[in-house]
Amino acid sequence: MGDAALVIEAVDFSLLDAPFTGTPVPIDETEGPDPRLEAITGLVAKGSYAEAARAAEALLRTGVRDVRLLGPYLFGLFVSDGMKALPVLFRSLSRSLTENWDAFGPPGKKPIFVDTGLRWLLKMMSKTLEHHTRLKDAQWQAWNAVGNREPIDEALRMGDPLIAALGALPKSACVDPLRTLLGTLRSHAQGVPYLPPPEDPQAKALAIAPDEEDDDDEDGDDEEEARPAARA
Repeated sequence: MGDAALVIEAVDFSLLDAPFTGTPVPIDETEGPDPRLEAITGLVAKGSYAEAARAAEALLRTGVRDVRLLGPYLFGLFVSDGMKALPVLFRSLSRSLTENWDAFGPPGKKPIFVDTGLRWLLKMMSKTLEHHTRLKDAQWQAWNAVGNREPIDEALRMGDPLIAALGALPKSACVDPLRTLLGTLRSHAQGVPYLPPPEDPQAKALAIAPDEEDDDDEDGDDEEEARPAARA
C-alpha cells in the first residue's frame, strides 16, 4: 500500500440525505465573504471538484447550513459515483428544498444563491454525461455496465416531485435544466442492462435432481429383462 500521507479519506455524501437536527452554525459575512466559501468557489473554478466536495463536507459536518454548499458537495458525489449516486443525490436535493429548507442560510439571499447553485449543478451533470456519451470512453462504458440501470430508474421516479419542489422556490430557473437532465438520463438508460434476476435455489435444485419417473422406468425395464420367459 502507498504512503499513508497520500491516502485521501473518502467523502461522506450522506450528510444531506437525512432530516437536519441541532442548531445551524451561522456564517458572519458582515465584513465580507466567508473565506471558506470563497476557497470552495475557487476549487470549483479550477475544476477540482473532489477537493471542493471535501471542503463542503467539512463545513456541513461543523453544522454550517448554507445553500452555496449544495452544488459543490452534490456534484462531487456525481463525479465520484456516477449513475449509482443519483438516488442519494436526488433525495438530498429534495430534502434540502423541503423539510430542511428552513435550516439553510444565508438569510435574504438564499433564493438567489440556491437558484444559481442548482442551475450550475444540473447543467454540469448534463454536460458531463453528454461529454462522455459523445466520446464513448471508459467512463461511459462504466456507466453502461450492469448495476447502473436500477439507480437511474429510481432517480427518474423522483423527477416529478423534485420538479415540483424546484418550482415552488421564490426564484427558480432550475426546472428546465432538471427536465433536460432527466431526458438525458432516460436516453442513457435505454442502453444500460438490468441486473439478472436472482437465481431460485429451489428451481436450481430441481434442475439438477435425478428424474424419479425415469428411474422408475429404468427399474421396470430391469425387471422385464430379469423375468424368465413363459413356457409354451
